[in-house]
Amino acid sequence: MVDTSRIEPPACPRCGQTGRPVLIGLPDPEAFRAAEQGLLVLGGCVEEEDSPHWVCGAGHGWRGSDELLWAAISAAVDAG
Repeated sequence: MVDTSRIEPPACPRCGQTGRPVLIGLPDPEAFRAAEQGLLVLGGCVEEEDSPHWVCGAGHGWRGSDELLWAAISAAVDAG
């Protein structure tokens, strides 16, 4: 299990900017607050096969570890 108090979001492989986790599915009020604060990105209700797990400020998207993704989403929602 990943320690959510020490999540280091991955850097974008194209530009090096810090990534934000993408939440797929119906967000709860805490997730909406986290998205409003820029801590995560709401990705819609349906995950496509090539849906990104992370996006940077330049709009680049990429996939990564599911474990890190869910830990980062949890940390963002807790912080929001």
